[in-house]
Amino acid sequence: MLRVFLLAVLVGVALVAFGASASSGRSSSPSVHGRIAFVLHSNLFTIHPDGCCLKRLTSGRDADDAPAWSPAGRWLAFSRTSRDTRVTSVHVVSERGGRPRLVLRGARSPEWSPNGRRLAVVRNTRGLSSVWTVGSSGRDPRRALAGASDFDWSPSGHELAVLRSDGIWVVRVATGKARKVSSIFGLGWLDWSPDSTRLLLLTNDGIVTVSLADGAVIRLRTQRRPAPGEPQPRCSESVDHPAWSRDGRWIAYEEERRCAASSRDSGDGFFVATIQIISPDGRFHTQVDNLVWGFGHDGGPTSFVWSPDSRQLAFIDDDCSQLRHSLGQPTSREPPSE
Repeated sequence: MLRVFLLAVLVGVALVAFGASASSGRSSSPSVHGRIAFVLHSNLFTIHPDGCCLKRLTSGRDADDAPAWSPAGRWLAFSRTSRDTRVTSVHVVSERGGRPRLVLRGARSPEWSPNGRRLAVVRNTRGLSSVWTVGSSGRDPRRALAGASDFDWSPSGHELAVLRSDGIWVVRVATGKARKVSSIFGLGWLDWSPDSTRLLLLTNDGIVTVSLADGAVIRLRTQRRPAPGEPQPRCSESVDHPAWSRDGRWIAYEEERRCAASSRDSGDGFFVATIQIISPDGRFHTQVDNLVWGFGHDGGPTSFVWSPDSRQLAFIDDDCSQLRHSLGQPTSREPPSE
C-alpha cells in the first residue's frame, strides 16, 4: 500500500515540473477514487495509484481545473475556463473520456452530493459570490445561500455547510431553509466531519472545529500573525488545507515555515513545508513519517488528499529540483476508541 501512494506522489512531482497547478486552494488537490484525477497543462488526466494506465480525459485550449469524482466513480465534474470569453463553467466527463457535457455556465468548484444526484458549485453574480446546487444533468439550479465563499456537503447529503463573512450557516438543500451555526470568521477549507457532529475550518488564528449542536469551538492548531505595525519576525509559521480522514479519526494539514536570510547569510533564506496529523481532540499530534523537507523558496509536500481507507496520503511536491520522496503513516499512538 505504501508503494502505491509513493508512486502517486512521484507522479505529482512530475506534474508540477511539467506545469501542473500547485497553487493553494481546493482546486489544486488531486482527486482519488480508485484512480487519481489531476490537472496537467490545463487538461484532466487519470492514473492508477500504481502508476499504470495514464489516461487523458480532456484536451483543447480551455483551462480545466478542480476535478471531483462522482460517488460511484463513473464521472468527473470539473471547472473549465474559456480562453476566449474568460467565463468559467462546470462540466462533467465520463471516466472513460469523451466529450465533456456542460452542467452550469458561470460556475466553478463543483462538489458532488453523496448520492451523486446534485452538484454544489460557486457562482459569481454582479460581484457577489453564492453557493448553488444543480442536478448532475444541469437541470433545476437553485441558489443555496448568497455571499458565500466556501461550502461542504453533509455526509447525508441533505444539508450544506456554507461559509460567509458573518459566520457559518447550514442550509437544508430541499427547502433552502438556513440556520446560523457560528459567528466565527473563517478563511476556508470547510469540511464536515464524517460523524456529522463538527465542522473543520481554517481561521486567521489557525485550525478549529465547530460543534454543529451548539457552536462550541475547539482550537487544534494556533498561529500568531503580527499585528499591524508590528515588526515581522525573521521566521514565521503558517498552516493551511485542514482535512478530515475518511474515518474521522485524524485531521491532516499543511504546515509551512519560512525564514528570511539574516545579515550573515548568503542567499534568500529558506522555506520548509510538511504535512502534520492531529487527532480531533488535539491530544495526539505527529508529522507524517519520512517526508523530505524542501529548501529554497519552493519545496515540500502540498495539495494532499486522503486515501479512501484513511491509512495513506498522496501529495504534490512543489520543489521540482528534488525527486526524493516517500510516504508514511502517523507514528504517534492511536486515538482512544469511541
